[in-house]
Amino acid sequence: MSKERRESPRKVLNRDVLLKTRHSSPFLCTINNISAEGAYLELGDHNLLLTTHVLMSRAMPAGEHSASRELSANIARVTDSGVGLNFVDMDIDHYGTVLGLVYSH
Repeated sequence: MSKERRESPRKVLNRDVLLKTRHSSPFLCTINNISAEGAYLELGDHNLLLTTHVLMSRAMPAGEHSASRELSANIARVTDSGVGLNFVDMDIDHYGTVLGLVYSH
């Protein structure tokens, strides 16, 4: 029997995002994969603790303005290279943003 607990399909991504916490300035990290319920982020040299609340937004090139919203999440898993997030407090627009990433080509 599989130990897979996920109920939503995941999409592998290698997209830069900005992540911030209440106690840190935004920093760049990479989404490794995403689903409708959460994501796994590679953090590089940054360390975060389990249950930390974070806000994730799209990283934009200098001079571009982002029309995307911040996604609210809690850290549900910590590994040597990154963190697993569970999205929280999503309204229909936020959910649409996530599904757009999951099902984009």
